[in-house]
Amino acid sequence: MAPVDRGHLERLATRFGAHFVIELIDIFIAQGRERLTAAEQGIAEGDVTAVVAAAHALKSSAGNLGAKPLGQCAAEIERRGTAGAAVSVLAPLVTTLGGAFAKACEVLEVLRADVERRTV
Repeated sequence: MAPVDRGHLERLATRFGAHFVIELIDIFIAQGRERLTAAEQGIAEGDVTAVVAAAHALKSSAGNLGAKPLGQCAAEIERRGTAGAAVSVLAPLVTTLGGAFAKACEVLEVLRADVERRTV
């Protein structure tokens, strides 16, 4: 499965405009980094609630951009954390989340440049 559904972004651009998609990508990347850092800090501090909150936020924003693998990973962290999983169980999932976020960002940055190039 691709890190990001290009068709989803194209539909967003058609419906809301290229500038909207560019802004959405920029916000996703900036806030996503903050949320990933919050999840990693939650792991380091043993704070499952912080990990779950960060995963929940990433799940939602990933869905908005069609980043399904990232959203699925975040949903799994949220599900397990809410069910009472220990930090030691969530830690490897947060590592996987970081990788999924990085892959999504790579694709989004390329797509952002494509959208921007077409609007100039």
